[in-house]
Amino acid sequence: MTALVLSGIGIRQDAEGRYCLNDLHRAAGGDGNDAPAQWFRNKSYKELHDQLALEARCANLHIAPMDTIRGGLSQGTYVCKELVYAYAMWISPAFHLKVIRAYDQLVTAPPPQPVVNLADPAALRGLLLSYTEKVMELEQTVQEQAPKVQALARIAEGNASLCITDAAKTLQCGPRDLSTWLLSLVPLRFFY
Repeated sequence: MTALVLSGIGIRQDAEGRYCLNDLHRAAGGDGNDAPAQWFRNKSYKELHDQLALEARCANLHIAPMDTIRGGLSQGTYVCKELVYAYAMWISPAFHLKVIRAYDQLVTAPPPQPVVNLADPAALRGLLLSYTEKVMELEQTVQEQAPKVQALARIAEGNASLCITDAAKTLQCGPRDLSTWLLSLVPLRFFY
């Protein structure tokens, strides 16, 4: 499963939803000083890991904050979201922001549309009905806006041949209201 992408690199996830730290390291540039093994030696990593493990035990969750898979196609070290953020923060503020924004985009992205079986008559009927309703709503909107569009077209095509009274009638308002509105659009400095 690859849902999170950073710098063009897909960040793999394990069955529990943890993210591959090795993929994150490659997305950060792959510098040896930023390797996960270096971060694991950090006191703040150990404290955060222990706190997350304690909370998981207290909540009777049987998912460790970190797990390493050796061998196979999925090999790597997988960590929970909180450790992803901490690792990114340890690397650099810029990478930290990149991770936060990529994760936010992942979380706020609209869900993919389900695939409709076009061989199923019931599915086709439902699809057709939903599109018909949308078309009818759009047609109603067009009908409601038609007089306004026509009025604006007449004014635009009028080439300044309408007096204020005729323009007000076209816009269905009073001449005084139209004059007040037009004057509100003009900055006062033009009258000095």
